[in-house]
Amino acid sequence: MKTIATLMGTDDRWREDVHFCSGCLANDNFWWVSIIQLNNAMPPDPEIVGADRWLDMWRERLAGAAFWPSPNITNTSLWLIQQTLEADAVSAAELAICSPPSFGAAAGDMCSFAIPGDMAADCRIDAAGALQFKAAPLADALDILGQPSVDLKVSADQAQGFVVALLVDEAPNGAQTLIARGFCNLNHRISDIEPTPITPGEEMAVTVPMYGTGYRVPPGHRIVLQIASAYWPVLWPAPEPVTLTIRPGQSQ
Repeated sequence: MKTIATLMGTDDRWREDVHFCSGCLANDNFWWVSIIQLNNAMPPDPEIVGADRWLDMWRERLAGAAFWPSPNITNTSLWLIQQTLEADAVSAAELAICSPPSFGAAAGDMCSFAIPGDMAADCRIDAAGALQFKAAPLADALDILGQPSVDLKVSADQAQGFVVALLVDEAPNGAQTLIARGFCNLNHRISDIEPTPITPGEEMAVTVPMYGTGYRVPPGHRIVLQIASAYWPVLWPAPEPVTLTIRPGQSQ
């Protein structure tokens, strides 16, 4: 076997784990510690798929790709302009957002177990509290596979803060479905070991990595990017409300 895919696993517990999300303290950290010891004591159940089936099932899933990364996968970049996502960079005026403390009402749970209420709801619930950038409607279906990321030129008005990035599928009727999300603690933009205070108003170049995903966006739908400065109750809030200023045309 050449590949191991973990269920709810991570290779970087600081950047993508139940306790921290890219250096931001996750609210799930508090309930997790109260139950993890019991979960650790539970044995695996071979009756779910059968001890003699798992290897064949795994091989079937990998049969579609001769090797990884697949030659059928290409990288696509879109630039943040004035509320739009474009293939080409165009200079535009700066945009600012100070998300309300309630932004994240549609977030669901970061570590979902598919319990009712766990999954993210319609992202329109929170949309007014974020900067939104929308691409044109798709002529053909778009398959997204991998780990999206956002490169931002951003400044903040407080010494502590973070960036939230949500990749969203918007249907023709306006309904918004979460595709992937990611976070960046701006105090960890240089080092996770030695946090650096933000200089208010100073422009920073940061990358917001999103969690890996596999998703098909149907024809006629739009890709939407939401940028916010809060995400409660998934992330513990910054000490003070934070206003983020984004430089369109230099962020993608």
